[in-house]
Amino acid sequence: KHSTRVNNHAFGSEIRKRLSSSLVSWSTNDKVGTITLKSPKTFNALTIEMGKDFEALIGKIEKELYNESDVQAIVLCGEGDKAFSAGGNLEWLHSLSDNAVHNNVDNMVQFYSSFICMRQKLPVPVIAALQGPAMGAGACLALSCDLRVAASGDT
Repeated sequence: KHSTRVNNHAFGSEIRKRLSSSLVSWSTNDKVGTITLKSPKTFNALTIEMGKDFEALIGKIEKELYNESDVQAIVLCGEGDKAFSAGGNLEWLHSLSDNAVHNNVDNMVQFYSSFICMRQKLPVPVIAALQGPAMGAGACLALSCDLRVAASGDT
């Protein structure tokens, strides 16, 4: 089983506490950082809330990397051993069916941008550790990484 330790100098205690209970988490082990999607019951389905947490976390990691961090690469994984990500949350997607097309275009651009923002902000390679399927938006997230590798077990 992969084990990581939280880099205590990376974030203030209130930020570490919030991130540890959110839908995404950040930890470091030597020179490798790990971002984890934390919704194994839904096979790490991507939601608006997760996207907001993800985008906020990427902003904090970006600042840390430009300051004093030793992190030289980041691993992106999903919690659990069943899936990297099942893609967009189907309940939310179904709720959009009555919207006008132009509203859904705006919703989708904002949704995908919250996850793909890492491409523009992170100055180190990001590696997707795929411990199971990456479907739909989850596949897009994996493809936005610099490298994708098959992973076994709970990452």
